[in-house]
Amino acid sequence: MARTLVVHPGALGDVLLAVPALRALRAAAPDGELALAAQPRIAALLAALGVVDRPLAFDGLGLDALFTEDGAAPGALGDAARVVCWFGARDPVFVRRLTALAPGAVVAPPAGRDGPVWEHLVLTVGAAPDARWRAPLAPPPPLVADGRRRLSALGWDGRAP
Repeated sequence: MARTLVVHPGALGDVLLAVPALRALRAAAPDGELALAAQPRIAALLAALGVVDRPLAFDGLGLDALFTEDGAAPGALGDAARVVCWFGARDPVFVRRLTALAPGAVVAPPAGRDGPVWEHLVLTVGAAPDARWRAPLAPPPPLVADGRRRLSALGWDGRAP
């Protein structure tokens, strides 16, 4: 199974703006694995919501080594058929080294100069902005049930918001 690796180390709101682009990537390769390297809790949340298949810790990739000419190449990129990186785009050494390790990788800033961020991110993955990419996130029933159980254990009455 081909794996697409997406790198976005931003805060929760920044990564949520990438959901439309992640959906476009999923639609482009429905049988492939979609992995997200982000802050661990954010990547796990998007996996629990079914947006991505595999959460990865951004810090575990070792991409910091690509900012210098002599840094050891990280091995975590090796099995990805496609890499999309919304990090390091303004550093020419990083871009050159990443694209040498992952030919065809998309390395782009996490925000564009004009327009909504989600549109910029969708365009960077080669898709057109489309309303279907922006559908609201809906937690799966087992996740909702788990949340209710945990809140009840903390004293929630099941009614108050």
